[in-house]
Amino acid sequence: MSIKDFHKLFIFASILLCAFFGYWAWGRYNTHNAPGLLATSVVSFVLAAALVVYGIYFIKKAKTL
Repeated sequence: MSIKDFHKLFIFASILLCAFFGYWAWGRYNTHNAPGLLATSVVSFVLAAALVVYGIYFIKKAKTL
């Protein structure tokens, strides 16, 4: 496995982790109504979206390397 492929796999795993953590925090917020859980959920979803954008950028950039 090349370093580029490992990086793609790592980005994908990070996206899944952020999305799952955001979903978990959202579920806990609906149960406990703690504002910190809402903030955690929003930040996690924003980071997941940012990682998707970065992943697309990296895939395009990796084609030229």
